[in-house]
Amino acid sequence: MSTQQSIAAVTYLVGRRLKAEIESIPSLSAVVEVGPPVDPATVAANTTRLFLHRVSPNPTLRSSVGPQDVDGVILANAPILALDLHYLMSFYGVEITNPDQSTDAADLAAQRMLGQVMSMFHREPTFSVPELTALASLAPDWVQNARVGEQLKLLHFELEALDPETWSKLWSTLLQTKYVLSVSYVASVLLVETATEPAPAVAPAVQRPASIHLLQRSFPRLNDVEPREVEAGGTVTLKGSGLAGERTFVTLAGVDVTPDTVASDEVTVIVPLSARAGSIHAAVRQEAQMGTLNDPLDPLQWAQVGRSNGLPLVVRPRVMSAAIQGTPAMLQVDIAPAVAPFQSLILHLAAPDGNPSRALRHRIALRDEVAPVSIVQVPVDDLPESPLGQAATPRRLAVEVDGVRSLLTTTAVITR
Repeated sequence: MSTQQSIAAVTYLVGRRLKAEIESIPSLSAVVEVGPPVDPATVAANTTRLFLHRVSPNPTLRSSVGPQDVDGVILANAPILALDLHYLMSFYGVEITNPDQSTDAADLAAQRMLGQVMSMFHREPTFSVPELTALASLAPDWVQNARVGEQLKLLHFELEALDPETWSKLWSTLLQTKYVLSVSYVASVLLVETATEPAPAVAPAVQRPASIHLLQRSFPRLNDVEPREVEAGGTVTLKGSGLAGERTFVTLAGVDVTPDTVASDEVTVIVPLSARAGSIHAAVRQEAQMGTLNDPLDPLQWAQVGRSNGLPLVVRPRVMSAAIQGTPAMLQVDIAPAVAPFQSLILHLAAPDGNPSRALRHRIALRDEVAPVSIVQVPVDDLPESPLGQAATPRRLAVEVDGVRSLLTTTAVITR
């Protein structure tokens, strides 16, 4: 459990981590400072500023209790202060003239620092034990005495999406300075001990709530996805560490899917036909039961306790069937997954003789739709150059969703 000095200690350690990352950028000299954003006109060097602009209670662990060590005495049922730390990172670039008389623009320097920092948090959203050891060895005594390391593996950094109105209020009302290129991250969850007095020598037995085991958990981490491209309905294997939880889900483009098999280092899942086609991200999400057994005021319920980093995955659409129907003639194509109105959809028809130069590419507009579409109908007369031509000519067909194309399979043969 961390001490009351842990909030400042976390800020110090994040600053050290940013400093090491910024210094690794080739051909860029920069400094890292802790504090609120300042007027860009006062900044004389490439600078990254780290500012803790908000602290909020963690919604999952805000009511937790647990054991705490106070002066060598264990308090069995001490309240835990569970906090999320919201950090604003601002990037200041200065115009630099190189020895060859070329000029590096200030905006580009700021963007280079931004890219480096965001890549770091995406690559390593938590502090590793070796990294913590290295940072602590250089830290002042008060940072080491804050005991953040006892639960730092639970401290997870996630990009915080702030809407334009919130950004405007933050800079105009709270910071009251000129906006510079910035990004916000939330560090969750910091567990701070609040007990101040030891318990009696003989303390009554206290049943430990189901949520306390979360103090021993670490966040899942993904290292690889195999294969990187898969058709809807195919199987994907996600590899990493700490993937098995009390209840584990694979998140595909923000939608939870129950995996087929779950192990600590590997999870397999069938990509459902309802998944979103195109380039998406796959992640592992874990839940655990929170609350107190047989307590109607604090019932047991499932809550998220861990989420891995996301890795890119290409989901290829499938043509389930295609045929010419009705009068006037309509080309009807059954697609899986369904295509959302905001996605692009292109129909590809191969030439009867397989000549690529005679293949047809036809864009289908979905802007008038309000829900995902799985069956698309195209009037044959709308297709350029009467592509279906002769009555008995088979045409192999594919669809392309958001730039990802299905396979030209024999199951998509079209006859008239």
